[in-house]
Amino acid sequence: GIEILLIQRERYGTEWCLPKGKLNNNESISEAAIREIYEETGCTVELLRFIDADIYSTKDNIKCVFYWLCQVTDEGNFVASEEVKEIAWMTPQQAIYKLTYKGQRDLVRETVGDVNRLEKVKERVSYWYSRYIDTKRWKRLDSSIASYRNELDCRYDRNPKYESCQNA
Repeated sequence: GIEILLIQRERYGTEWCLPKGKLNNNESISEAAIREIYEETGCTVELLRFIDADIYSTKDNIKCVFYWLCQVTDEGNFVASEEVKEIAWMTPQQAIYKLTYKGQRDLVRETVGDVNRLEKVKERVSYWYSRYIDTKRWKRLDSSIASYRNELDCRYDRNPKYESCQNA
């Protein structure tokens, strides 16, 4: 199933949050995401798709954080630091309960909801087709569902609601 990696920070008191960070000079948003995830967790990731952006104000600034759905390609070795005290892999439900910030809880809830809807369709189709269809035809249908998932991800990425974030 889906697992979400949370980090524990103590900069402003104990907080559990998603990995995030700041851009370096001449670095793209996606490059920064990959670098920050590695620096904070030790994990090497592949960005699968942009999810959303969170904009909030701090005492001194307004910040914009871009979130990505990632696939871990190497878990690496986590080393606790002054910035990140601990990491924890959690189910989406555990993460929603543990995350300190409402915006991040909502982000996880919405993202997992999109993925779970596709999985539920696949489960329903699997049940009925496995009863009435041979293995060869089922494998073809299963690969079609994977293709539809990719197509839906592309359509989701082209949603006008997210265009301003994609062009940043």
